Amino acid sequence: MAFPSHDGEVGKLIRRVFSGDVQVGGGIRSTASVLGYLMVADAVDIEPMLLGHIADGTSVLCDRHATVSGWAYQRECWSTDQILAIQQREQFHRATVTFILDVPVVVAMERINLRGSRNPIYEMEGIPYVSRLRARYVAYAAMHDDVVVLDGTRPIDQLIAQVHSHLKQRKVLV
Repeated sequence: MAFPSHDGEVGKLIRRVFSGDVQVGGGIRSTASVLGYLMVADAVDIEPMLLGHIADGTSVLCDRHATVSGWAYQRECWSTDQILAIQQREQFHRATVTFILDVPVVVAMERINLRGSRNPIYEMEGIPYVSRLRARYVAYAAMHDDVVVLDGTRPIDQLIAQVHSHLKQRKVLV
C-alpha cells in the first residue's frame, strides 16, 4: 500500500501554502517554521492510519517519513533537540528501511522547475536551500543502518530493481 503525503486536512493546507493560495509566517524563516509544524501535524494526522495497515500485515510505502524528512527540513528552523523530541514521540513508527534518492543539487533544481512545484522556501533560496537539504539527508543516512542511499539519476527501472533487491536482502519481501 502506498501513501502520498498531504492527503488529510492538514496536508491540504500545506498544499494551499505551496500553491500560493495561503500565506503563513511573516518572512522566509517564519514561513519555514510554520511549514515545519504543519508537516509534523500532517504526519501525526496520517500515522494512525499507517499503523492500522501495518498492524494488519500490509506493507506501507511512504514518499516521506516524518523522522527522516523532519531531520532534513525542520533543521532550517528548529534545534536538533526540538526535532529529536518530536521524532521520538511514540506515534511515529520507525520505518523498516528508508531509501534516499540522492541527486546532484542542479538536477534536483531542474526537476523542481520542470514539474512546476511551488514552495515558498525553494523560490526564495533555491540552490543554497536545496544544497543544505541534500547535505542533511546524506548526513542522516550516514548515521543510520536502516537507510539506503540510491543514485537518483539512474533510470526508474534500475531504481525499482535496487529497491526490490534491498527489500529482499532485509527480508521485507520474499
